[in-house]
Amino acid sequence: MVSLGASIGRSLRAGDVVVLTGELGAGKTTLIRGIVRGTGSPARVRSPSFIRMVEYEGPVRILHLDLYRVETADPEWASTLAESAGEDAIVLLEWGERIAEVLPAERWEIAIDFEGEGRRVSLSATAPALEARIGALGSALVAEQRLGGGSGT
Repeated sequence: MVSLGASIGRSLRAGDVVVLTGELGAGKTTLIRGIVRGTGSPARVRSPSFIRMVEYEGPVRILHLDLYRVETADPEWASTLAESAGEDAIVLLEWGERIAEVLPAERWEIAIDFEGEGRRVSLSATAPALEARIGALGSALVAEQRLGGGSGT
């Protein structure tokens, strides 16, 4: 899961918003650990469950939010988040579906589901430009698999 996250992280840019969904224990924070590594950040990833947001420094600033304890979307808080992220940060939202009504129109979506003994990770996007980047990421993952690098899932 970490190596898959690293591949995703290499595809992200400042200004990207990534919404991660999945059951408790599905691996969202583990995937984020890889994403942060893939951006080139040396930061140590920890779950922000009890503090809501952690910021990681690196080549690009990363905001990691865990919205597990959020009941409803607070438009003022979402606006503040959008302003603080701006174009200079990647925003990673665990349990982002809880604030669906205030999410930006353009975002990456990653769903992690339990499948037998393993997990299935699905990537999608809400904008054509992001879909093209996901397509390129998929091609890179297939090439890595052929070279024996594995997908990390």
